[in-house]
Amino acid sequence: RGNIKWEGHQGGKYRPGLSPAMDNVMQKLLAEYGIADRTSGVITNWYPDGKGYLGSHRHDCWTALFSFGHERILTIDNTPLLMQDGDLCIFGTQRHGVPIMPEVDEGRITLVVFFYPTSMQKQGMWQTITDPETMA
Repeated sequence: RGNIKWEGHQGGKYRPGLSPAMDNVMQKLLAEYGIADRTSGVITNWYPDGKGYLGSHRHDCWTALFSFGHERILTIDNTPLLMQDGDLCIFGTQRHGVPIMPEVDEGRITLVVFFYPTSMQKQGMWQTITDPETMA
């Protein structure tokens, strides 16, 4: 498992009813991707600022990661991806992590859903899907 700077709260358990915003994105994710019966866990990670990080690691299942708050870099197989407020990233078993960003002084929370893909999802695993409403 990767290194985590234990500042803030990493690996919190998601509980329905505590945040209407998180409940809404969870319901939409589970419905649109049909993964409600194939999840293996849901956690939250809190990064109070850019000093909090998560070392590179991997899981044996797929990950759907929602990002809320200040933008941060997520690395997937050493490729940086800028995650902004409200972004969703779904990826397979690639190595991933959150590097230190000392210039960031605001917080971020991620809602992380672990799941096992269907054969159809595996076939499209390298596709990049963008939302035209957010592309300017």
